[in-house]
Amino acid sequence: MNIVKKHIGIKARLDQVNTPRFEDWQIDDAINKVTSFIVRNRIAGTVENGQRVSFQKIQMVRDELYTIVKEKTSDDAQDPLTIDANKIIQSLPSDYRYLVGLYIEVNNIAKDWCAPITYNDLAILKKNPYQRPSQDFPYNFYSIESSNGLECFYNKQSNDTLDRAKIFYISEPVNVYLGTRYGPNTTTGSMIAYTDCVYDSVTYRKGTAFTIINASLHTVGTAVKGFVNSDLPISLHDEIIEEAAAVLNMNIENFNKWKAMKEEEMMRKS
Repeated sequence: MNIVKKHIGIKARLDQVNTPRFEDWQIDDAINKVTSFIVRNRIAGTVENGQRVSFQKIQMVRDELYTIVKEKTSDDAQDPLTIDANKIIQSLPSDYRYLVGLYIEVNNIAKDWCAPITYNDLAILKKNPYQRPSQDFPYNFYSIESSNGLECFYNKQSNDTLDRAKIFYISEPVNVYLGTRYGPNTTTGSMIAYTDCVYDSVTYRKGTAFTIINASLHTVGTAVKGFVNSDLPISLHDEIIEEAAAVLNMNIENFNKWKAMKEEEMMRKS
């Protein structure tokens, strides 16, 4: 669902008396706010038998967020993941939000998944003969996030080299933007009809994407250009519309209550 259809859907759910007072940027802002909450809520997972179930284990959540699960390797041709001799993965991607999985290659041989652990876990694991960091089969590789990036633990030796690293991560969802409105005979490029448009004798209903090559052939209607659409799967778009309309209908006090309610909901699931 493109950004214009979202705006149309949100306005249809707003109080018709209040709808005109909302500017395009306010609707965009509401969409971006609830998108962030929805992603955080999905990442928090659910609780089963008193235990938190992770993103990885819930098929429905993976289906709902698959479009923002990305991967980055240290040998990417462009913008590679950087690694150093101390087995630390540095300079995480600028859109990095949550770690899903980390794989590393040591001494050009071992390729293994690094299990995420806490700082307290590391001291305990080092004393466990079955789980302590090891490069011997079965491999025990661990990772910890810090301000330096991701540090890997696997019984490092002085001559070891971390040759390759790969991460799967959940990226920050893009901030949507309606774009700029243009009337007939004004511009070319990729457009979305904001009102019904006629271009080259073809009528495009509002919310329909089309391309203008010759501006003079755009004879009727207003279209938007420079828009940014959501990168979340279509299955979440109706929820985004409902939540964004609810946010816009609130005053500041009620918005803060809504925000607190969402935070509490995520706390219960964590």
